[in-house]
Amino acid sequence: MKKPVLAFVFLATVAVDASAVTVTFGPSWSYANGGRPAIAVGTESNPLQVEVHHGNAPALWTSYIGKQQVQYTTGFFPQIAADHFYNNFVELHQGQSGPGSLWYSIGSVSNGNNPIWNVKTSFDNGAYPSVAIHATPTQRGFTLPVNAAVLEAHQGQAGVGSLWISEGTPTNANGTWTGISWAGGAQYNSAGLAPSVAMTFASQTQTGYNTGSYQYSIVEVHGSADYCSNGVCALYYNSGILTVSYPSLSWSIQFVNQGIYGFGANPSVTICDAYLDINTSNPGYGAIEVHEGANGAMIADAGVFNPVSGALTWQQSFQYASGYHPRVSCSGVNGVEVHQGTSATTGPLWTSTLKAGN
Repeated sequence: MKKPVLAFVFLATVAVDASAVTVTFGPSWSYANGGRPAIAVGTESNPLQVEVHHGNAPALWTSYIGKQQVQYTTGFFPQIAADHFYNNFVELHQGQSGPGSLWYSIGSVSNGNNPIWNVKTSFDNGAYPSVAIHATPTQRGFTLPVNAAVLEAHQGQAGVGSLWISEGTPTNANGTWTGISWAGGAQYNSAGLAPSVAMTFASQTQTGYNTGSYQYSIVEVHGSADYCSNGVCALYYNSGILTVSYPSLSWSIQFVNQGIYGFGANPSVTICDAYLDINTSNPGYGAIEVHEGANGAMIADAGVFNPVSGALTWQQSFQYASGYHPRVSCSGVNGVEVHQGTSATTGPLWTSTLKAGN
């Protein structure tokens, strides 16, 4: 494993242009039985919806929503992300019910069929992993490798404590990912739990043939044991820029916004990577977050995210449904949310579509 060059820089809060963001949820419907669901949406032009969840432990199940479920492996607490270009999917899960080995799988979808999972490999140790990935073609005139990166965050222990983040580069074979080269991880928080990450492309810089860097704008959210009341505690966010250098694959993160944005548990965040209003001087994307509130209420938070600077301004918060363990994914302005209908280990799983606008 390559030793990374790591830097976490926390800057003063950076403002975002005053574009407004709204989120509209469609009707929900029950699509399966299980627990701890997670969802990934593919490209906006080909909006694949790949879902994972656990059944009777330790079976993990997957489906292209609306099709028959298939068991794809065993494990606990699965998470999934899509690359938004090649329709590759990366799934992470615990190998056991408690902290220990963390595993990733790589899959692909074609012609609306269920995912085909090609790789399963242990990559780290911890608990409750989260994953975000992004890939786009290399810009014309650049000789850097295909722009693709994987961002992962997890707990270092069972409860509140250290949070860790790491970056990986997929091995790309004509658009099909065959593995991930992880560049090492670093602790970024000492009193958090249940992290969730999202990312999108920011820019690229070339300094020579096959040398330079890619910049990705990122959002991270996590729970805590701070300021707890009525069974919920403070939720925190960080937003900023991830830089990956080539050919060394060293990486660094510069956070430009951070703080408390709400109260709840089990947060999930996504970036709807289409401009809300191109007529503003500094147009933004929509950042959408969902979490459990008190007494089974599910809360959505929406903000304007600057994909160039990584700055984020939260603008609204509202209850959109009742349930537990929500997860959300977006591509362009369209997204999908999944959640458990009850607090039981397994039971009805529900889904709804969403749309970000202004």
